[in-house]
Amino acid sequence: MKKTILFLLAAAALVSCSNKQEMPEADNRYAVMTVGTSPSELKTSYPATIKGVQDVEIRPKVSGFITKIYVSEGQSVSRGQVLFTVDSEQYRQQVNAAQEAVNAAQQGVVAAQEGVKTAEQNVLSSEQQVNVIQANINTAELTLQNVRRQYEQKILGSDYQLRQAENNLKSLQAQLGSAKSQLQAARVAVGSAKAQVGTSQAQVGQARAQLAAARDNLSFCSVTSPANGVIGMIPLKVGALVGPSMTIPFTTVSDISRMNVYFAMNEKQLLSMTRSGGVGDAISKFPLVTLKLADGTDYTRSGRVDAIGGVIDQTTGAVQVRATFENDGRVLRSGGSGQILVPVFNSGAILVPQAATTEIQDKIFVYVVGKDNKVQSREIKVQPQHDGKNFVVTDGLKVGERIVIEGVQNLKNGTEIKPITPEESKKIRENAQKEMKEGKIM
Repeated sequence: MKKTILFLLAAAALVSCSNKQEMPEADNRYAVMTVGTSPSELKTSYPATIKGVQDVEIRPKVSGFITKIYVSEGQSVSRGQVLFTVDSEQYRQQVNAAQEAVNAAQQGVVAAQEGVKTAEQNVLSSEQQVNVIQANINTAELTLQNVRRQYEQKILGSDYQLRQAENNLKSLQAQLGSAKSQLQAARVAVGSAKAQVGTSQAQVGQARAQLAAARDNLSFCSVTSPANGVIGMIPLKVGALVGPSMTIPFTTVSDISRMNVYFAMNEKQLLSMTRSGGVGDAISKFPLVTLKLADGTDYTRSGRVDAIGGVIDQTTGAVQVRATFENDGRVLRSGGSGQILVPVFNSGAILVPQAATTEIQDKIFVYVVGKDNKVQSREIKVQPQHDGKNFVVTDGLKVGERIVIEGVQNLKNGTEIKPITPEESKKIRENAQKEMKEGKIM
């Protein structure tokens, strides 16, 4: 009876002074469990950075002074909405000048086309002249043949008509050569005129391109949002000089309807995921992940991993992974931080209570109960991730072995114990607490 009272007093003291459920050494009874397997789900934590699916820096495409700002910081904007305007007067003048250049170039095309028509008419006139002269030559040749025959037959008393016919033919042949030269010159003029048309048309194309560029520059004076999103900080004010080469953006538009959360996994983890089926297969099989926010709360919606980087950082040995979260309530903000929790499932895990372990120089030990009920310390290997109550053992224990799960700080190698079940240990503690309340144990 006295031994039992001492045991109850010790148990009550241990219950009131320690969060661990420990058995008193004096009674020599210790709760023991038989190692088995059970399903487990633990979560691995990774530091994460939150970004919108689009974080677009807004910079003007033309230089000028800001004339008006239409939005404020933190405002939601739509794609195409005007954010601010740049002084447009010089760009309007450029448009007018470019339009005048187009008009002048078009007039040049018209003039060149008229030149082609004139040159073609000259060709037609020259061809007609050549045809007339050729006809006259044919007649002169017949006349010469007839006169020569008459002269040879002594019909003509002198050679005057013969020489006259010969001279007429020579004169017509000379006229034909001159007419053909004129025809050739007229044809060359047609080619030149047509080339001038092409040049004038090219000038029109260049002028129109300059006009389009001038109109673009004028339209760029109204800077619009490239996407739906939220306006960031606006460091510039009305009157500030801005331009395409400015180092500070006018503002940033963040599309936060969905958020990309980036975290890093080490090379070993990447290999274990991708060895069997590659990156695409690993992404498709990746479980849904949880985002723990900066205040320690879990984000209400789960995310899905949709991209794994293709390059391993040589300095860290890690690869970037991206998970996407819906952000309907606009709780998440671009530039925020948190932690990604990746569930790790194990259908046949060996779980041991953390209360059953001791840690010495970064090594974890349990007390294994032998067949003679004597305990022996043994080092075990566990997964780095845990739920705060249990460890998942990867090496050092086998199914069917027994370990002490309470009061391990009171044990040493070779100690013989009296094994009891966790249920028996719980009942002893409850009885001790009850007797203390009833005043049976002072």
